[in-house]
Amino acid sequence: MTLTVADFLKASSTESSTMALEASLAGLEVSGLTQQQLKPTTTPYLSLTWSKRGKKHVVTDQMLKEIMSMYGSIVQVIMGTGARKTAIVQFVEPQDAAKAKAALDGVVCTAAGGKIFHIEFAVLRKAFEEECSFNRVPNFDSSRMEKGPSVYVPGLLVYKDYISKEDENRLLDELDKGEWRSTIRARQVQHFGYEFNYKTQKCDASTPLENMAPFCRSLIDKMPPTFDGKPDQITANEYLPGQGIASHIDTHSAFTGSIATLSLGHGSVMDFRHPDGRVESVLLAPRSLYIMNGASRYQWTHCVQPRLFDVIDGQKVMRERRVSITFRKIQTTPCTCAFPEQCDSRIKEAAVKDGEEAKMCPTETEKLFVHEFYEKIASHFSSTRHSPWPRIETFVRSLPKGTLIADIGCGNGKYMKCIDPTTSACIGGDRSESLVKICSSFDLNVMVLDALLVPLRSNMFDVALSIAVLHHLSTLAHRLQAVKEILRVLRVGGTGVIYAWAQEQTEDSRRTFDTTTQDCMVPWNLDKRYAKDASESTKPIVVQRYCHMFKEGELDTLVRLCGNATIIDSYYDESNWAVIFTKTH
Repeated sequence: MTLTVADFLKASSTESSTMALEASLAGLEVSGLTQQQLKPTTTPYLSLTWSKRGKKHVVTDQMLKEIMSMYGSIVQVIMGTGARKTAIVQFVEPQDAAKAKAALDGVVCTAAGGKIFHIEFAVLRKAFEEECSFNRVPNFDSSRMEKGPSVYVPGLLVYKDYISKEDENRLLDELDKGEWRSTIRARQVQHFGYEFNYKTQKCDASTPLENMAPFCRSLIDKMPPTFDGKPDQITANEYLPGQGIASHIDTHSAFTGSIATLSLGHGSVMDFRHPDGRVESVLLAPRSLYIMNGASRYQWTHCVQPRLFDVIDGQKVMRERRVSITFRKIQTTPCTCAFPEQCDSRIKEAAVKDGEEAKMCPTETEKLFVHEFYEKIASHFSSTRHSPWPRIETFVRSLPKGTLIADIGCGNGKYMKCIDPTTSACIGGDRSESLVKICSSFDLNVMVLDALLVPLRSNMFDVALSIAVLHHLSTLAHRLQAVKEILRVLRVGGTGVIYAWAQEQTEDSRRTFDTTTQDCMVPWNLDKRYAKDASESTKPIVVQRYCHMFKEGELDTLVRLCGNATIIDSYYDESNWAVIFTKTH
């Protein structure tokens, strides 16, 4: 086996060792693993650098072989290139590499003319990447299932080995005889009873499908009494390795209080998340039936992470083809569940109660604690907002030439600056006149605008951005109206991107607010250098701003309530919830 230095990644985060391999690992990232995380006995590779002290002996591969062979058999020595000399030594046995490191690291080596070797463990690039990939996947402890999943996720029921292996094979054969169709997520699906509309997340009860398959009817008749009613809509999903389903709650008003899933083929891990951030995992074992009732149906989101393997009891389990059959019952009346914060029926009712007229007029809270707030702190705010968030910047810079972009609530224009004005066009605007003036000083194409009534032509833009805007709107009707305005200015097929502050903040977040409520005041410590009316007082100037902290799935619900958008992706980024969607009509 012949190896090159480029096959290796360092297993250390120290500055000296990073410098040591910079020349020989040209263009490669250095790993953040420490020697404690990488067990010495797991790798036969050592990376070496050496000091300039000692006699002017040239360190050669033959010299290193002779020195290192005192501790074990050597496979090969690879000498690095560049001004700073480095080498990789491969032993036959990992324990011999550990012995050599223990004996020679930091010690004056007389055989090398008195030079001091600095030695660290190294790993093959492929092995390192596989190790990192494995460590990123949470371990599923199967012993937790012995108590029953309802202990962790209220209302979740499991019927193990609900069908036989023979029945499983028969069902898979029946489905494969049918017509699999691709969805926007690239998964293949089949619908029975009623077509499920992925744009509205509902079914049209007035247009049932013809000829329910006999195997579907037999499964419906066999459904346990713990299922609310008798299912009349079935969706079969095919999951190939690497495919999953995004975190979601099945639309409350679309279906009754039970959702059941029969898992076929290969198992995989499903994650359930409570609004307070708790995450519980369940193994979707082959031939088992899972029924979501109560909180598991209406309050907890569920998802299957898109990956090639799961980690179960500490072991990597590669995924294979999995097919799920989901059973639901169509509901034609508004939902009356006990979970209004996640209920689309209640959210729509609340938006109507806010009143159509109020949608166009800022509330007193918005006037005092958003509009006036940004006028007071605009210069200080802009001085702290110089770096765009990486994921948004990558998205904006990747847009094709000729893209027409609207940045609604552009702030100081940091995302507009990511767009090359010679190849694409961006029109931005903000409610703060002071921030608009700052944008104008950079020759950005901006105007003063309100997110509730955007003065831009309908059906014109390829992309519309709303970054850190919606959380400043104090009513549900206003937040919904702002999303409708984003969709209005987009052309059909155009893409919208919304970011809003999350109630679930990361540990390193510097945002301070009352975590017991979604609507709160967030203090801003205004630097006196930027204060227009600063007095001689030494007291700090604290200005309050209003923020509505979004919970997981809340942005998705707003987009779906608009009725003319399809969600492409939703995720957590920079302590924000984000949603990307396309306009459908």
